[in-house]
Amino acid sequence: MHSFDTGSSLNAKTQNWGYLDLFFKKRLIPLTYQMIDDTMNCRPKGTQLLLDT
Repeated sequence: MHSFDTGSSLNAKTQNWGYLDLFFKKRLIPLTYQMIDDTMNCRPKGTQLLLDT
């Protein structure tokens, strides 16, 4: 997690979520691309679905 970019650009968010996706997959926590995309783009209920997982 030391390579996280603290920027708020879409490119930085995409890269950071890529790292998080790998982290969750290693721990067998199922996340879909749709869940990540909804959370990353602040869509309604996107974060709630992610937290409920």
